[in-house]
Parts: sequence; structure tokens; C-alpha cells
Amino acid sequence: MRTKIGVLFLASVIAIAGVGSSYAMWTATINSVETVNVATFGIGWSVGPVNVVGDTEGIIWGEESIDPVTGNLMVTIHNAYPCCDIYINYDVHLTGQVWAKLYEIQFTSDGYFNLAWITDHSSTNGVLVDGAAYNGWILVHLGNDAVPGATYTFYNTLSCHQYNEG
Repeated sequence: MRTKIGVLFLASVIAIAGVGSSYAMWTATINSVETVNVATFGIGWSVGPVNVVGDTEGIIWGEESIDPVTGNLMVTIHNAYPCCDIYINYDVHLTGQVWAKLYEIQFTSDGYFNLAWITDHSSTNGVLVDGAAYNGWILVHLGNDAVPGATYTFYNTLSCHQYNEG
């Protein structure tokens, strides 16, 4: 009886070793390390010089900059004079690789600037694609209620989202 158990044990060990060897011959592990690059999304402003038209040309002057915290376009008009026209040319362009859908420009002020003085001569409904820029211009007509010699600041906020076709 002991011999039968010993032979049975030895036969099962050989069978298991054979199964393990055949499994090892037919399996393999492939390791792959890849880098995935993800596109970025963003838009930026570029602004031309502030042009003043009227008898006060050279007295009134303006400057524009991009607010580093919000990314909004900030326009400051110095030495204001009533009934003067100020033209501001700008463009919006991609700063990332993902296309952008433009849909609204909003104006806010420092509290002293009358937003009714602004006329936006641009239609922001559009899609920014690679290498393209959206060009627009703003007319600021300082009304009779503008304080001579005052400094006014207003901000442009452009709303957009990622453009997904379909």
C-alpha cells in the first residue's frame, strides 16, 4: 500500500511539474511605458494703441494691460475730457492647442466709469482655430458727465469655452 501511495504521489508531482513547465513556455509579460501629451486650453488678448480723436488729442491718453490675476483686459484713460472719442483695437488669439468658442464680452468698471460710454463694434460669436485671431474694436465716447482731468478704468472679460465639434 505504501508503494502505491508513493508511486501516486510521484506521478502527481511529475504531472504538476509538466503542467507548470508548459504554462511557463507559453506565457510572457510585456511592459510598456508611454508618454501621453495632453493639449492645453487658453486664450489671450493683444491690444493696439489707444487712439484718441477730437480736439483733445494729445491731452487725453490711455493705456491698456492684461490684469495678471484675472487675465482680463484693463483699459485706463488718463486726463479725461467730456465728448471725446477713444478707439481701442484688440485681438483675441489661442494660447493653447484646443480650439475656443467665443460667446460674450462683458465690461466692468472701477465704479466711476460710465459703462454706457462703451460701444463694442465686434461680434464675439465665433470659433478660434489654430493660427487665427479674432479682431475687434471698442469705441469709448466720454459723455458730458465725464469729469475733466479724471482717470477712468474699465475691464473687458471675454467668456469662452472649449470648442467641441458636433
